[in-house]
Amino acid sequence: MIRLPRLFLCALLFCASALLFSACSNPEVKKQAHFDKAMEYVQQEQPKAAILELRNAIQIDPKFAEARYQLGLLYLKSGDAKNAFKELQRAASLDPSNLDALLKTAEFLLLSRQPEESRVQIDKILAAKPDHSEALAVLANLELAAGNIDAADAAITSAIQHQPELDRLYILQARIFSAQEKDTEAEQALLHAIQLSPEKISSHQALTSFYMSKQEHKKAEAQLLKTIHLFPDLPQPLLQLASFYTGKKENDKAEDYLNRALSLEPENEKIHLVLADFYKKTNAFDKAETAIENAVSISENPPAVKAMLADFYFSRQRYSEAKTLTETLLAENGKLSPALLVKAKLAIKDGESEEAITILDKLVNENPRWGDAYFQLALAHLNKNNQELSQQAAAEAVKLMGNNSKARALLAHHHLRKREFDGAKQEAAIALRLDPKNLRAAIILGQSFLYSGETDKALKVFEQMRDLLPESIDVLQTLALTRLAR
Repeated sequence: MIRLPRLFLCALLFCASALLFSACSNPEVKKQAHFDKAMEYVQQEQPKAAILELRNAIQIDPKFAEARYQLGLLYLKSGDAKNAFKELQRAASLDPSNLDALLKTAEFLLLSRQPEESRVQIDKILAAKPDHSEALAVLANLELAAGNIDAADAAITSAIQHQPELDRLYILQARIFSAQEKDTEAEQALLHAIQLSPEKISSHQALTSFYMSKQEHKKAEAQLLKTIHLFPDLPQPLLQLASFYTGKKENDKAEDYLNRALSLEPENEKIHLVLADFYKKTNAFDKAETAIENAVSISENPPAVKAMLADFYFSRQRYSEAKTLTETLLAENGKLSPALLVKAKLAIKDGESEEAITILDKLVNENPRWGDAYFQLALAHLNKNNQELSQQAAAEAVKLMGNNSKARALLAHHHLRKREFDGAKQEAAIALRLDPKNLRAAIILGQSFLYSGETDKALKVFEQMRDLLPESIDVLQTLALTRLAR
C-alpha cells in the first residue's frame, strides 16, 4: 500500500475545496443552476417556484435571454400579461434569433394597438424565415386593420399554404373574406376550422359570431345549441345563448340558460354578476340585488363586488345605503377605484362637482380605458358649465363604451349646443336605438330636426314622444314650438 505524504494530502484537499468554492462563486455556474432548477419546476408544474428561480438567474445576469424568455412564457401562462410582455420583449431584443419571442412581442404590440412597432418585429421574423405561418398571420391582421384587404388576403393565403392544418388561420381568413363581402367563403373557412379542431370551443364561437354579425339569427341559434350539446360541461355557450335570447327579448329563455350556466359553476362569481346584470335590465331589481350579494359571498375579492352593490344602491336611488357602504369600503381601502367612482357619483348628485372632478381626474389617469369614469367626469364638468371639458370627456366615454345610451345622449347634447346638427342627430338616434325610453335623446333628436329646418321630421318625433309620455312638460313644450315653426 502506497502512503501519500501528509503535506501532499493537505494540498490535494485544498485544491478540491478551491475548485468547489470557485464553482459556487462563479456567476455563470450559479445562474445556470437557477435556470436548470426552474426548468425542473416547470416539468413538475410548479410555476411559482420556477418563476422565483428564473428571477434569481436574471438577477445574476440581466442579459440572460433564455431565462427572460422562459419567465415571459410563465407569466403569459399565469395571466400576467404586463410582465409577460416586458420579459418577452426583452428576450427578443437580447436574442433576435428567438423567433417565438419576436412573434409573441409582435402579438402583444398588435393587441395594444401599436401596429407599426408590431410590424417591425414581424419583418424581422419573415426576413429570417419567409414561410413562418404565424408571423404571416400577424401580418394579415396588421394589413386587415390598416384596410389593405388584398395584402391581408395574400398574407393569410401564404400562411395557410405553409401550415394548412392550423385551424386558427381559417378563422382569420374568414374575417378577411367578410371584409371582402365573400360571406359564403367566410362561412366555409369557419366550418373548415371546426372540422380541423372540433374539440376547440373557440372555433364554434367564431362561427356563432359570424352568423350574428350577418343577422342570421336562426343559424346563430342552431350553432349555439349545437355548441351546448358538444360542450355540456362548459358555461360559456349557455351564457352566449342567454345573451342571444336577451337581445331578442325572450327573457324567460335567457333566464333559464343563465341559471343552467350557474348550476354548472355555482362558485363562479362572474356568472352571478352576469345574472345580476340581466335582472337589472329586466327590472327584476330584488333578484339583481340577491345575485350581487351571492357574488359577494363567494368572491375572492369581496370589496370590489361590494362596491358594485353600492353602485346598485345608487342606481336605485337608495343613496344613504350607497353612501354608508362606500364610506365603509374606503375606510378599509382608500384607493378602491369602484368605490371611489360611487363616491364621485354621490358628489355629483349633491352638487359637489369640484370634489367629483378631483376624484374622477385621478381615476381616469389611473384607468384610461374606464368609460363610466369618463362619463361621470363629463357630467361633473357639465354641472360646472365647463362645456368643452365636458364634451371631451363625453367623446372619450362614447369611444370606450359606445353602447351606453346616456353617454351618446350627452355627446348629442354638446353637438346640438354647437349647432352641429348632423352630429347631434347621429348620436341621439344611436342613443334611442340603444334605449327607446331615453327621453333626453328623443328631445335632442327632435330639436336637431327643428333647428336645422326639418320641421316635418321634428313633428313626427315629438308626436311619437307625446304618445309615449303624454304628461311630459318637456315633450309638450317642444311639440308646441315645432308646430309654431311650421
